[in-house]
Amino acid sequence: MTKNPKVVVTIKPVRLAPKAAAEVLSIHHETLRELIARGVFTVICPRGRGVGKRIYLLTEEVEIYGTRGEEALREHRAKIKPAKRRA
Repeated sequence: MTKNPKVVVTIKPVRLAPKAAAEVLSIHHETLRELIARGVFTVICPRGRGVGKRIYLLTEEVEIYGTRGEEALREHRAKIKPAKRRA
C-alpha cells in the first residue's frame, strides 16, 4: 500500500500591508501611497481612516496591478463591483 506524497499547501493572504505590497510590486512605499491616494487600489480600513490607523490592500488587486497594469485593474474592479451589489 503506497501513501500519497505529502502536499504542501501555501495559504495566500487576502490582504497586504502597504509596505508588503510595495515589496511585492518592487516600488517605493511612498509611490504606493500616491497610487492609493489616486484611488488605484481598494483600501481596507478595519478601524476607520485617520492618522496612525492601519490600512490594507487586497492581494488580488496588487497582483493584477503588478502583472497587467492599472488599466487591467480598473477593468477588474468594474467587473467585480456590480457582482457584489447583487449579492
